[in-house]
Amino acid sequence: MLFRVEYSLRMHVTPARLDYKTERAEWTIRRERNGFQMESEPVRLQLDNRAFFEDIGIKSMATMAKEQMEAGSRAVQEFMARQAREKELMSGPEPLSMAEIVRMPEKQPTTQLVFIPSHKPEISWEGGTLDMKYVPDELDIRWTRGGVHFQYHPYSVDISVDQQIVSEEKSHAD
Repeated sequence: MLFRVEYSLRMHVTPARLDYKTERAEWTIRRERNGFQMESEPVRLQLDNRAFFEDIGIKSMATMAKEQMEAGSRAVQEFMARQAREKELMSGPEPLSMAEIVRMPEKQPTTQLVFIPSHKPEISWEGGTLDMKYVPDELDIRWTRGGVHFQYHPYSVDISVDQQIVSEEKSHAD
């Protein structure tokens, strides 16, 4: 008995392949604002013009009241002194008449003309501070690098040989 056998050759080829995946680069920026800070205390200006005003003839209420009290006290003292002097002149060893007493010269007031004041205004101040501070902003920059990931799959070849009995034949010798 004879057998008919067929052989088959099979080749299965897988081509090479390159797979890749890309990752994007990412970055973030965070900004902390500090900036400009300012603190100030205003100036307190003090002007004292009393001596200056008195030099030019403008007097404060307190000075005028004090001067008027002193002038009143002086006027009373001068009146009393004049009365005493007149009595003394009228009753002394050589008495004078009232007409002679009136004709006697009195102390003449002195006058003075001043154009430039001798005192200046007094100027003083307190405070007036200014504190400035500048702190630059802070930046926090974070970033991740992107990348490319590769995976290589090489080619492959699968070869197989199959044997298959197709039919039986009778031989003539049988």
